[in-house]
Amino acid sequence: MKEIVVGITTTQGDEYRIRLSSSGGRYLSKEAISHLNGRVDIITIELERVEGNLPTGHAVLSQIENVIADTFLRYPNAIICFICDFISPIPATRKAIPPQQYRSILFTRMFERYVSHHPIGSVMQSVLTIGGIGEDYYIHIIARSEHVKFLNIISEDIRTGYSK
Repeated sequence: MKEIVVGITTTQGDEYRIRLSSSGGRYLSKEAISHLNGRVDIITIELERVEGNLPTGHAVLSQIENVIADTFLRYPNAIICFICDFISPIPATRKAIPPQQYRSILFTRMFERYVSHHPIGSVMQSVLTIGGIGEDYYIHIIARSEHVKFLNIISEDIRTGYSK
């Protein structure tokens, strides 16, 4: 898959960048890559706020949903992988939870909302919570039901790799 980069700019001037790219297995062990044997393409998502600090509104979240879903639907062997980061603060929120947990909850809601409003079936999301030193990591994997065995291989490999 060719890398896809989409920019979103709000009327208030906030700017976001979504980058979807084939991971080439860079987060997986050699054993997992061998089991996948090129039958699926793991697409990673990077979301970045380029400019601004206003809260992210529903219109932007909907645009993000559409970019991710359109890419997923365009590639029948795609598995989406999104790691919720903790590096960037979340502006103008009073959340008592860490940024990565907030992003994980938000990403789950976005997925559920998209699936409930569009006629796509047999798509699932698996959310891995991995305990780190002083913080948890949240990794979302989205796959079609026919790729569940690959989703399981990827999930187990990530869980094993992050647990080291």
